[in-house]
Amino acid sequence: MSYTDATEFLGDDDFKAFRAWCYEGSCIQQRMGLFDEPPTFWVKLKLLVDRLLTYKQANLALTDPQYFKSLLMDLSQLKWLKNVRRQDGCWAYTHNDMQIPEARVFCLNWKSTNDRENARQPQKGDLIALVQQAKVTHIVEVLDDEVYDNNQNEWGIYRVVKAVWMPTENLDWNNLKNTEEIFSTNHLPPSGSVYNFENMAWFKKNWRDSEGLQGFQQHASKLFIE
Repeated sequence: MSYTDATEFLGDDDFKAFRAWCYEGSCIQQRMGLFDEPPTFWVKLKLLVDRLLTYKQANLALTDPQYFKSLLMDLSQLKWLKNVRRQDGCWAYTHNDMQIPEARVFCLNWKSTNDRENARQPQKGDLIALVQQAKVTHIVEVLDDEVYDNNQNEWGIYRVVKAVWMPTENLDWNNLKNTEEIFSTNHLPPSGSVYNFENMAWFKKNWRDSEGLQGFQQHASKLFIE
């Protein structure tokens, strides 16, 4: 966020007043106390502006429906569900597990080469919800239409995907939203196959009175903020 952006967002008068308030150098450390060691004035001013912007954006999201919609994820391609389970019981597909962690790109595995027909069902651009231990841990986008052979002993094949949503690195995944809150059920397919929401009886039952798949996608978009 540049100072020009901040001025335009806050308004010139508000920004000048805020800047003047911060410039009372003898009071900055006492008022904010953001650092153990006093930073330069401009470093602290930027942090203060960013904090104020975050506050104003939060209020804007509450009062402006269009702005609120802009914060929501586009989950119009969320069509699939996949249960994930590691043999050691740990969480799968953390940042440390990813082939390209900075881009959140990784290999989404299937157990056997016999699962190839199932693995190729999601199309490029489709979104898959990954469930682990009754928690939704990822929303991933399928990046191409290829099914690749895997040379790891535990897995047979994989698709290349990108996490468009996943927990931040410092979040305890045990505190993630459970499947009941997201899907209105805890009874999900236990296998590692991928399932189309519209082909599952429980999904049709739970969401038929709520605009079906589109209604579910809109519901989910409110739970997963980018």
